[in-house]
Amino acid sequence: MRRKLFIISAFLLMAVALSAQTQLLPNLVYSKEPAVVKGEIIGIPASMDAVTIVMTPSWTTDEITQTVALDKNGRFETKFDACVTSMAAIRLGARNEKRFYITPGQEVQVTLDMSNDMVTCKGPLAELNNSMANYYDDYREQNLNAEINGQGISKLRGFTVTQYRDKMMELYNKAVKKLEDDPELSPEFREYMMPHYQFLTIALLTGYEKILKYANGGQGEYKKTDDYYDPVKTWNFTNQNGYLYQSGGTVEGISSQVGRETGVMYTYPMSARQVIAATKYMNRLETLKALTDDELRGVKAQCPAFEEMLLAQNEATVARVAENEANNLFNIKTLDESLKGADIFKAIIKDYKGKPLLVDFWATWCGPCKAAMQTILPVKEELWGKANFVYVTGVTSPKALWNKMIPDIHGDHYYVTAAQWENLLKQFEAQGIPTYVVVDKDGNVKNKHIGYPGNDVIKEELK
Repeated sequence: MRRKLFIISAFLLMAVALSAQTQLLPNLVYSKEPAVVKGEIIGIPASMDAVTIVMTPSWTTDEITQTVALDKNGRFETKFDACVTSMAAIRLGARNEKRFYITPGQEVQVTLDMSNDMVTCKGPLAELNNSMANYYDDYREQNLNAEINGQGISKLRGFTVTQYRDKMMELYNKAVKKLEDDPELSPEFREYMMPHYQFLTIALLTGYEKILKYANGGQGEYKKTDDYYDPVKTWNFTNQNGYLYQSGGTVEGISSQVGRETGVMYTYPMSARQVIAATKYMNRLETLKALTDDELRGVKAQCPAFEEMLLAQNEATVARVAENEANNLFNIKTLDESLKGADIFKAIIKDYKGKPLLVDFWATWCGPCKAAMQTILPVKEELWGKANFVYVTGVTSPKALWNKMIPDIHGDHYYVTAAQWENLLKQFEAQGIPTYVVVDKDGNVKNKHIGYPGNDVIKEELK
């Protein structure tokens, strides 16, 4: 019996070892030591004396941006407190980023030749980074469904659910073939991209009802068949290191959410546990909830590589909470979800009589909305206490991201249902956002603007 158990155990260990060998990309690396980025930009213009380098870690939705000085030869050096294997990029413009991965406690060297826009990387993950820096934009997962984005969604008109599934699989297979046929790409880059293609394909499959209704003008009833997810049931993308590099902090939630929909049990490796724990603590801090004593002990036990970063963030959060309590800088307001029609806006503005009010309809994904919020800051500072500022958004804004953003948007905040959001935009004939409604001190709507009209206009109307 002992011999049988020994043989079985040995077989299982061998299977695990062979499984691990199938991944070219190493496990996540954790360290309190910073990641070092050294590099050189060849052929820099005379006017260029600095470069922007950003890190996009998986434990926060924030970018960490540095402006790094260049010496006369175009050389630069900087450090990031990455805590775990993380994506970084040299940003040369809104549409030109050279992406690569950095490793805490290790040094990566990046050389960019401006004459041919090509990058050479040395150090950890060099094989992945060389393909990533030069070819990622051609192979990024968002390209997979470009054919049906925007006006292309009309191609799905009249599709059954099964036909839609087959179309998504066709797009996936086309993307995979392009990836496999390009001899310039490293095997490590192909391995990195595959789980991202799989995740996006599964996400598209789970969204079949909304997408098909949109393609058909809101018409039709769509039900999946029992075998709908059969082509993707073996895609355990959450267990792949390439997926964890970019999305490790969210992998637990993603695997659970996708698993509930598809009926498949997705797993993730032990190596992801530190970054998953750190992400949960960071999400709490970013919504201005200081960590409890138990949580602070949990930080040390569950994610030691992130301890210093999270403790510093906790101190900053405690200070911001105290500032908000002293100055009443932002508040989350609730609205009865059963309210309909004109009653929705009446309920939003009813508590603000006595002072003029600006109601801002916005979304977390709306660039012009966020730009206007920065532009209006001097007006808000001048009129704070003399006028009220209310912000309204709907379910197209992810709730977690909304919770994270609003502490920096001083005023009162409403998160309304999809039906209420649609009703409000219809009430004010808003073809887009941002939309602004100015209400006088007696609760009467005085002005409406689609798009920000400028500080002078808003200040005059609120006065």
